[in-house]
Amino acid sequence: MSDVTIRCVLCSAEFNDEVIAGVNACPECGTASLPMSVASDVQVTVNWHELRILGMWAENWAVHIDKADCVQVVRAIAGRLQAQHPERSAITMSGELSELRQAVKEQGGTVQHDPRYYVPEEGREG
Repeated sequence: MSDVTIRCVLCSAEFNDEVIAGVNACPECGTASLPMSVASDVQVTVNWHELRILGMWAENWAVHIDKADCVQVVRAIAGRLQAQHPERSAITMSGELSELRQAVKEQGGTVQHDPRYYVPEEGREG
């Protein structure tokens, strides 16, 4: 099997050119989003606060344009970033609200949610 060249934006599955040739969607999750080239991976130095601003604005934009997969893709990217520093605060508003919901729950309270920003409890970023 040849080297990995392509990664799915949504599920992060990686494939080589032979596997992805002739397909119009991710073989793993079925998303039709444009895949990313592994050769374009870079390292970036950024302040966590700046990253949170970008993540929250991106999620807000995705929620408001209401197109298929947009919110999922933003949350998937944010989740990959968040996983690199799980001890830090959430990158997206849905992640922030999930953390708040958990903190209130630990104190015996409840929080009502806006369904646009709701992320099931199994994942911080969706």
